[in-house]
Amino acid sequence: MKDIRVLEIIKGLDIGGISGGAERFGVDLSIALAKKGIPIEICVFFKTYTELEKYWLDKIEEAGVTVISLATWKGNSSRSEFVKGTKKLLDYQTKHPFDLYHSHTQFGTLAALYVALRMGNVKVVRTAHITQEWEDSLYSRINRLIWGEIVFPLFVDAQVAVSKSVLQNIKKYWGQRFAKRQPAVIYNSIPIPYNIPTRTSREQNKFIIGTAARLIEHKGIRYLIEAASIVCQQIPDVKFLIAGEGELRGALQDLILQKGLTDIVFLLGQHPHIYEFLSQLDLFVLPSLLEGLPTVILESMAAGVPVIATNIPGTDELIEDGIDGWLVPPRDPKALAEKIIFALRSPHLRTQVSEAGRKKVEHFSIDKVADQYIALFQELLNS
Repeated sequence: MKDIRVLEIIKGLDIGGISGGAERFGVDLSIALAKKGIPIEICVFFKTYTELEKYWLDKIEEAGVTVISLATWKGNSSRSEFVKGTKKLLDYQTKHPFDLYHSHTQFGTLAALYVALRMGNVKVVRTAHITQEWEDSLYSRINRLIWGEIVFPLFVDAQVAVSKSVLQNIKKYWGQRFAKRQPAVIYNSIPIPYNIPTRTSREQNKFIIGTAARLIEHKGIRYLIEAASIVCQQIPDVKFLIAGEGELRGALQDLILQKGLTDIVFLLGQHPHIYEFLSQLDLFVLPSLLEGLPTVILESMAAGVPVIATNIPGTDELIEDGIDGWLVPPRDPKALAEKIIFALRSPHLRTQVSEAGRKKVEHFSIDKVADQYIALFQELLNS
């Protein structure tokens, strides 16, 4: 078989800040590929110079994987940095040629296509991680039309969807009817942990509900806060822990104050040690409005924490309602609160759900998914 030199491209390593599940998966996949003997490096498009980024850099270097960085994140003013980063990627390819670029971000896919068109000796694979890949602004919709619906299907060598719902979304793109090949589904996955932190001692008679997500609109955190104000009226001994950072932190803190929940709901900021966080919880709640295939649900299942999540595409492929978790309508704090109360008052059902979740997560091993990507990469390079 042909040796494959792969560059995995992600947006950043500030996972929980500007970056999220797509970047976390890119890191986990890279480490899994490296363990299988694939010569691989990780390309971080934007550096953020945060402590969280340093944590992930150390983790990757411990695994023996090289990291390169292209540009600096400057929020909405990052377009010039994108150009600078793309030029740097082209220069890097001339000195350290890769056979294949695998991108987990729109920035990375555009840059990879530019290099591939200039050099003509590199394959480009992109993985779509969410059903709506661009934001709702006019500028984002134009980008989605030009790049997402036309350029990507026509010019990348392969497209991968992380769930069936993401696949159906890609298939609707105009350019897909003329694409070289149809997109495939390779599910998101996690490294199955062998040593889960033991459940920490908690305050006596306190139920602890938590979530871990970026504090952005489509994660639906405000609906969880509104649900908390209902739950605490019926179950006073309860706390809500929200791990993550993002642009809505100030607005969410104001909502907590407005609802009189400052002793009940806590914004913890970024928490890199996900299983330590999960070990505190009686319930994990993901109130998202939009997902691809949320790996944080898989991590909660692996940790034995029962999950309540919104019934949206992608998430509904992970949870069978009432069997290995519970599903509620999105944007409905009343329904969410009722399900939280029901779960907290049903300890035997929580045990059954958590046991079923542990069994399900075994099917989402990063080791198995790495083999699927290797097969795809080899097929492309041998064709």
